[in-house]
Amino acid sequence: MVLRSSTESEYIALADIVAKVTWIRSFLDELKFPMPRKLVFWCDNLSAKALASNLVMHARSKHIEIDVHYICDQVLQNQITIAYVPITDQIAYFLTKPLSHTRFNILRDKLVMTESPQFERGS
Repeated sequence: MVLRSSTESEYIALADIVAKVTWIRSFLDELKFPMPRKLVFWCDNLSAKALASNLVMHARSKHIEIDVHYICDQVLQNQITIAYVPITDQIAYFLTKPLSHTRFNILRDKLVMTESPQFERGS
């Protein structure tokens, strides 16, 4: 599949995870273990967030297959919320992007990762 924009790729990834989590939620409901609150999905692409939350924008996304728009139905039915997370707060970026040493350490520390005592320097 060739994607035309980062918005499209983010939107498709978001739709995919929403579909999977919705299935898990349905399965847990059948087991009488309902989720206590509405699920929140975080996205760092404002256009993908807007597309998931606003049917009017679908005129600009006619090339995206209709099954992907399932996410919009979930938002409109108040089953999920799509929230925005700025790139600067994307903790996983230290795993995938080249960063300064300082920024790398800040993001790593947010994960509360520590060195194992057996691998400490100077031992």
